[in-house]
Amino acid sequence: MNRLWKMSHKLYVIRCSRLARLFELLNFVINSNAVSARANIDPSTEFHHHGLGCVVHDNTVIGRNCHVFQNVTFGSKWTDGINTGDAPIVGNNVVIGAGVCILGGGNDW
Repeated sequence: MNRLWKMSHKLYVIRCSRLARLFELLNFVINSNAVSARANIDPSTEFHHHGLGCVVHDNTVIGRNCHVFQNVTFGSKWTDGINTGDAPIVGNNVVIGAGVCILGGGNDW
């Protein structure tokens, strides 16, 4: 992931949530993505094209050596208007192509 997200995530981990949110917003403005500082993304994972258009839910887990291309969404599933809060868990060595939407948890990718 990019440096702004990494900084945001480190700040979130040490409980500097307001400063983490600032870096998250800077990442949004500069790179046009919404990657939560709370998401658990391995440092070896690469978001190509600076994560352009990517959206990552707070509870998403992305494993080692993954490659994520532009306009990918990792989100929670809504059933009958109720947000279940389950987010995707992506394993190791996964390539996720442009425009993919992965919604809800329960299945490891």
